[in-house]
Amino acid sequence: MHQVARRVRREKFSNPAQAIVDVALNKLDTSLREILPTYGISSPQMPAGHVNLPGVEELRARTLALGPNAGAAERGTILALLGSIERAEILIHRIDAERRSVNRQSVLARASARKETRASPMGDPGLVPAE
Repeated sequence: MHQVARRVRREKFSNPAQAIVDVALNKLDTSLREILPTYGISSPQMPAGHVNLPGVEELRARTLALGPNAGAAERGTILALLGSIERAEILIHRIDAERRSVNRQSVLARASARKETRASPMGDPGLVPAE
């Protein structure tokens, strides 16, 4: 994510190239929303198929198809950016899969029980200070 942010901030893209970069960033944003906490704020649910973002492979092909509309350095920068986005999305999906594989209610219940156990030593008659 850091590499993506640095590259986007550092580079100035032509209009056709910027259109590809914008789609790629929207794709990454959509993937990231799956694992970010909501803090109780629900996001509006869009109908299925409302947003259809192309895959990284399609964005690579569109980048290469820019040909003379974008210089070789600009195309190379976009291709590197797409590689970083692809790696970030792989990690996002792994994080999501890990989270889904864990029974969160059970983990929270055990953590709460441990917290209560640690908070109650003063209630134990064996630990009352002598007067």
